[in-house]
Parts: sequence; C-alpha cells; structure tokens
Amino acid sequence: MKLFPEKKAPQSEVQVQESRYHRYSRRAIENMHDFARWRVMQLEHHGGVLNFLASFGGELEDLFNLASRIERVEINHNRFQKMEQELLYEIIRRQQEE
Repeated sequence: MKLFPEKKAPQSEVQVQESRYHRYSRRAIENMHDFARWRVMQLEHHGGVLNFLASFGGELEDLFNLASRIERVEINHNRFQKMEQELLYEIIRRQQEE
C-alpha cells in the first residue's frame, strides 16, 4: 500500500488536442473548421454592429445591456477563434501523417 499516489505527468497541449479529435474523420474536422471560421466572421460582424449602436449613446440601462452583449460576443469570438485554430492544426497534422 502506497501512502502517496503516483503523480501522472501532465499531458502536453498537443496530446490533449490530439485526443480530443482522434475519433472524428478528416471530412468532419474540415466541416467543423469551416463552421468555426464562419462563426468567427459572424461574431466579428455582430460585434461591429453592437459597437456602432453603442456609439450613439442612449439610456444608461440600454448601454449596460449593450455592453453586456458586446462582452458575450467577444468571449464567444475568442472561443470560436481558438477552436478554429485547433481544428486547422488537426487538419495540418493529419495531412502530414499521410
């Protein structure tokens, strides 16, 4: 009986990413990448529209609602941008394996 459990070596970011997408086909990953790229462009446009609307000013409550929405759009934009980069890396990695 061991008093201290053995520590597992932390997985590198590449190993975690490879294990995340290993069960998907190449075509599925390409489709997911295309969707992520489209979503990033959509969120960039939506963020621009919200910033334009916020530039007009208005009631304080409306401005707080716009600021909250802008913040959520930025969070989603960053999340989908990261996903797009991960999927692109996976596509390139699989092409190099072939």
